[in-house]
Amino acid sequence: MKKLLLFIVLFSVVSSLFAYTSEDLDNASFLASEGIITERDDPRSYRLDDTITRQEAVGIALKVGAYETPSDYVCQGYYQDAKFAPSHRDAWVCASAEAAADNGIISRERTTFHPKANITKAEALAMLMKAADID
Repeated sequence: MKKLLLFIVLFSVVSSLFAYTSEDLDNASFLASEGIITERDDPRSYRLDDTITRQEAVGIALKVGAYETPSDYVCQGYYQDAKFAPSHRDAWVCASAEAAADNGIISRERTTFHPKANITKAEALAMLMKAADID
């Protein structure tokens, strides 16, 4: 199942470079039904041609790998730029980044995560493959 989800994510990313097709929209709807991405009322709202941030890629990778962070998780401070107030819309980022680091999806070698930075396709692919346990 992990490999199927990874294939669909990667196919959606690559095929979105050209134009939306009904297959792209079907794949996005499937990923939403699996809880990998947020479901949208209008399929074009999936923004398949937009860039993706590091925090979004980590969130998707954790879902693909079926990793969960406890709701009462207290951040350890691995990344000084991934801490947000509990009421902030990105409060989830710290726990997700640290879970990704603990599970070998991203490195703990640096003290910054750059959650709002765009991510390269190579970085996103590496995260997804590690999350799906694909060499």
